[in-house]
Amino acid sequence: RVETQSQEISLENDELRNETLSMKRMLESEFDKISRFSNLLQEASIGRNELSAEVLYLKKVVEDLSIKKAEVAAEVQVVSMERNELEVKLLFLNAAMKSKSTEKSILATQVQKISMEKDELNAELSLIKETVKSESSNTAVCDESRQSSKREAKRFESE
Repeated sequence: RVETQSQEISLENDELRNETLSMKRMLESEFDKISRFSNLLQEASIGRNELSAEVLYLKKVVEDLSIKKAEVAAEVQVVSMERNELEVKLLFLNAAMKSKSTEKSILATQVQKISMEKDELNAELSLIKETVKSESSNTAVCDESRQSSKREAKRFESE
């Protein structure tokens, strides 16, 4: 009987040992799962922190882009104002060119008028030259005639 009890106790011990080993394995498995879950949570936390950092970086990039956009808008406004100034200058230059063109036309008309007056004066000068030639010729004839008369008068006196 003692031996039977001893065997029963030994069987119970084996069962308890087996149960303990099984429980130990199950606990180790659960600890492994908990450890893996903890690692996953850590990785998720690290990922979340990285994403938070990336979100902050992107917010900074967006802020920088907004500033850049405002700067570009200001530059566009300046360029637009400069363009408007240039357009006004161009209008003034066009008006000045038209004015110069008008002045040029007036001057061309005046030059034409002066040229016509010059032609008239040249014609008058030619007439005057002809008259002078004619007068000169007449004077020469008169002088010749006077000389001839004087010679004849001297001859007449001498005779």
